[in-house]
Amino acid sequence: MNGLKGLILKDLYLVRIQILIVAIVLAVYIVMAFISSSGGSIGTFTGTYSVVVMSLLPITILNFDEKSKWGRYSAAMPVSRRANVLSKYIIMVVLSVINAAVIGLVYTLSKESARMIFIVFILAASLTTGSVVTALGYKFGSTNARFIFTAVIFVAVISAVAVAGGISISFGNELGSGLTIAALIFLAVSALVCLASYMISAHIYENKDL
Repeated sequence: MNGLKGLILKDLYLVRIQILIVAIVLAVYIVMAFISSSGGSIGTFTGTYSVVVMSLLPITILNFDEKSKWGRYSAAMPVSRRANVLSKYIIMVVLSVINAAVIGLVYTLSKESARMIFIVFILAASLTTGSVVTALGYKFGSTNARFIFTAVIFVAVISAVAVAGGISISFGNELGSGLTIAALIFLAVSALVCLASYMISAHIYENKDL
């Protein structure tokens, strides 16, 4: 797809400050997990925070694009509208995977192996919420989508990750296999939601007046 690499670099540059802040926060919590006896709780909080941030990255990029009238500018370039949309989803997926891996490192350092399945829930929650918000952003505008869903996403993510983390700790191996299956199903569903969201967003953007 023509210009996709350049679009990804452009979008990463737009959210470089947000990514740096998340990286610093994660680094601090990695150190805290290494020296603290409550590393599992630290990982749970970090996961919840990072899911919310990762979910909002695409809508943040879209907001920058809208303010700068990027759509009109890119229309004069050999770059497709579909590529403009795809770059945001690629960034969301890649950073969500990296984020989940870092949370896994927190649990490894804190020796909280019972919570490792929580990583899958983090990744799935990040992909699902990010995909839904991004599609809504293309449909209703980034500002409207942010106002409508920020509070809802925050509450939903906190509830989901807290329940997942609590179950894994409370029941341990008794629900280990069942929880693993549930997490993998959630991850598979989130991948389908992400794909569907991309297709919807691309369709909306291709037919949108810039």
